[in-house]
Amino acid sequence: MTVILQVGAPVRSTATEPVVELCAAPKTPDAGWSGPHLTVHGRPAFEQSFWCGTCALLFRRLDGADHYRDPALLRDRLATGLDRLDDDVVRAFVGLLAPGRYLPLLLETTPELVLPGGERDYFLREQLDTWDAEQAPHDLPVDPATAYYRLDPGTPLPVPDGGVLFEFVVPMQAASHDDPDTVDRYARALLDGGTPTAVAVGVLDTAAPAVWTKPPKLDAQHWALTHFLLDGHHKARAAALGGQRLRLLCLLALDGGNTDPRYAQAVPALFDGAPADVAWPVGTG
Repeated sequence: MTVILQVGAPVRSTATEPVVELCAAPKTPDAGWSGPHLTVHGRPAFEQSFWCGTCALLFRRLDGADHYRDPALLRDRLATGLDRLDDDVVRAFVGLLAPGRYLPLLLETTPELVLPGGERDYFLREQLDTWDAEQAPHDLPVDPATAYYRLDPGTPLPVPDGGVLFEFVVPMQAASHDDPDTVDRYARALLDGGTPTAVAVGVLDTAAPAVWTKPPKLDAQHWALTHFLLDGHHKARAAALGGQRLRLLCLLALDGGNTDPRYAQAVPALFDGAPADVAWPVGTG
């Protein structure tokens, strides 16, 4: 289960040439109709959950993700690990992101490696327990075209207003870029009690079917907190392989996803360790 170690004040990116942009739409007139994407240097890298709120949740790796490279920012500081939010680290990684507001969260969690089609594949299990494949607006089950990590326990975390929360970490780089020696080094550091820290940009999406032809097995709105790794691919793999806790700096996009921005800002209220003054918003009015 994810634990909140610290919540920072929202910060704003003013990058004029961002490396990563969430929920980006095509910018050229001939690009055609398309839903939201995460882009890398302007290239579609992941197809994201559609804005309508009734289409099934989605993060599907596309060819543009191959253009992402570890920025090697403040590498030594992150390798040692963060015990608290570090303004230098936050500013450096926010500078990679498209203009907008981001909420810094320092988390600790246990990642579970999931392969598409595997026993814990959300898209093959919980998603199909809710969405009727024959009535879905796109083909189900979804193939995310990448291995990913689940952070949620076996029983989804309840969300106020009748939802359940699923939490994912999605690698930006393909596993073929991982260096086994580096994974081993971080595995030893974690076993020795170290706290090497990964960095991700997060997005909150919600979805629920518009209609069913038969009662769903999981009758609840699905919330997805998805962390796209900006740095720390080796750390995440080492933690997952060893069943160790991973420290993660999440820059949660307050202007991304398909939800009311107030919900993203109140996400810490869902987790252990949340500050007492963080409250879940009531209603959407």
